[in-house]
Amino acid sequence: MQTGLHHVHRRKKGEECCEKYPSNDRYRGLMDKFIYFVAIFGPLISIPQVWNIWVLNQVSGVSIITWSGYLLGGLFWLLYGFMHKEKPIIVTNILCVVIQALIIVGVVVYS
Repeated sequence: MQTGLHHVHRRKKGEECCEKYPSNDRYRGLMDKFIYFVAIFGPLISIPQVWNIWVLNQVSGVSIITWSGYLLGGLFWLLYGFMHKEKPIIVTNILCVVIQALIIVGVVVYS
């Protein structure tokens, strides 16, 4: 399991080369491609929440504090993705930030 410290570990070792993308390894290459599906599908599972807020105008049970925390976390992940040029992280968090912002604005508007 990687903890995110793999970038620091590589820099300490002085390794400049990176693995080929997509990988020549069959399973790793498949995962390299499949992660884009996950990057898009993950944020889209929040669409029903957006629908309830913007179409049905129902905000009961939606915590603006929780969604603001998700938004803040998503912004940091987005920055991290840009800094490390990790497209799956960038794609996921652009979608997350947009959806989370829609939810927060909807809660403010319909509360």
